Amino acid sequence: MSGSEKHPDPIRENSSSSLERVLAGHLRVYPKDRFEAGYYALRSMGVSRKQALEVVCGFKGKKPLPFPPVTHMELFLTRACNLACPYCFVREKPSSPGMSLETAMEAVKFLVKESRGVRKVGITFMGGEPLLAFPLLKEFLPRARRRLEEAGKEVRFDMTTNGVLLDEETSRFLAEWDVHVLVSLDGGPETHDRYRVFPSGKGSFQRVREGLEALRRHQPYLGAKMTVMPSEAGKLLQNVEILAEMGIKHFIVGPATGVPWEEKAEILYRGFRRVFEWWRSHPGARKLSFQFIREALKPRKRRPHGWGCRAGRHGLAVDPDGNLSPCSKILGLREKGILWLGSVREGFQDLEVRARLCGFLPADRPACWNCAHQNRCMGGCYAVNFEATGDPFLPGRECRMTALSLELSRWIRGRIREGRGKAGRKEPGPPSQAEVEIVEEKP
Repeated sequence: MSGSEKHPDPIRENSSSSLERVLAGHLRVYPKDRFEAGYYALRSMGVSRKQALEVVCGFKGKKPLPFPPVTHMELFLTRACNLACPYCFVREKPSSPGMSLETAMEAVKFLVKESRGVRKVGITFMGGEPLLAFPLLKEFLPRARRRLEEAGKEVRFDMTTNGVLLDEETSRFLAEWDVHVLVSLDGGPETHDRYRVFPSGKGSFQRVREGLEALRRHQPYLGAKMTVMPSEAGKLLQNVEILAEMGIKHFIVGPATGVPWEEKAEILYRGFRRVFEWWRSHPGARKLSFQFIREALKPRKRRPHGWGCRAGRHGLAVDPDGNLSPCSKILGLREKGILWLGSVREGFQDLEVRARLCGFLPADRPACWNCAHQNRCMGGCYAVNFEATGDPFLPGRECRMTALSLELSRWIRGRIREGRGKAGRKEPGPPSQAEVEIVEEKP
């Protein structure tokens, strides 16, 4: 069958009124994602990507369907860093000046405008090491909160830091302005100091531990971002237990990207299973939050799009000069022109790139057509894809890790169902409603 026979052109074969009826039906189903829903409707009817974009961006002179509102922004305060971690996604760490207060406030102005009617918004401080820009934070946070509250927004501030610069002053200030801090901490001293090192090669665990103690004196929330290297895959549970004893309450655990996992991937995901079983059975562990468990237990809702994370949709990253990118990891590559979207001062400039980020479907990725996971996979990380294949929309060697992650989620749900089906079970069963609320709670 020829392509034209298999995919007729609805724009030519259907009247504008019938197309509008189809679009109206999809927009009733997906009222919060009008652009994605309209694009999805047309692509599912066989309309080409180019024609679908023309339709949703302005159908016969009518008002175009809006892009999704931007509700979350990552501010890349500086590219500089005081550590030299070999797996870091920021490839260049110049000592040049970071973001100015003027640029940061322009980013807030942009967020107010592009979030439109959405009340709850978020700003995450990234780097490099964002606490190297602490003087900027002291000026920015009061101004930003005031500006957002005047606009009727409820804002949540987050920060990802290596923890080296956490002390009484920084911890007190971050707690005062309700900044949720996520510390990059890969495990106990043996694991952490192998990779998270100062430029001299000295490990940073002891300094980070001291910073955590200062942070704990000012805010109860303690979260860790654990990056697992292949050499440490078999120590996952051991490292989780060490951090739990240190007071960590929320864990975001993930494999390092851009490194070969072929020989260690299954060892890592067996480690995730052991962590889950420990979480279910160990006294007190059920009060801890693990992102991979939370994601597995989340209700699976039908979504109008079939690719990618919130990057470029509801989330954006802003570099120190005010340029817009889908996420901080893309910014870290610093490849000229890679998914560049515009600037906080001039707004969105490349609407075609954003349209592709907002409306990429399984039909648009032939490399995935024969994959058993194509309708559940989010397509991998744009930055990791680009490094592996030269194309942010073409997955590479991370596909095996994605498949294992999906299998892990299915296994967790199966273990929960199994626990519910065993009457008179003596060991702890599935989470109670209160415990589910703990797991579902965002960091």
